[in-house]
Amino acid sequence: MIIEISVGNKKYKLNCRANEANDILNYADQLDQRVKELQQNIENASDAHYLVIAGLMLTQELQEQSQIHQQQIENLYTEDDLYEAISEQMENVVSYIEQLITKIEKL
Repeated sequence: MIIEISVGNKKYKLNCRANEANDILNYADQLDQRVKELQQNIENASDAHYLVIAGLMLTQELQEQSQIHQQQIENLYTEDDLYEAISEQMENVVSYIEQLITKIEKL
């Protein structure tokens, strides 16, 4: 399937699978929005220049989100480790109490 996207002042035709078309159109709209913002803030640059800057900005955002996600995963493992340690301690306490009960019953 061939779709047409607009980025900046240019139109591009892309070949894609039918099930990918909507996603690609949405991505292109986001990229177009970035390029238009850059065009308002940076004058007299080439289309390629705007695309490179927009790509770098999106890459930076992706990297920041990836780092946040990685930190969240690390925090989850830290919490899981804590819960596991607490669980082991609780099992030890239960075992000790059961031993005490057995001794008391023998008295």
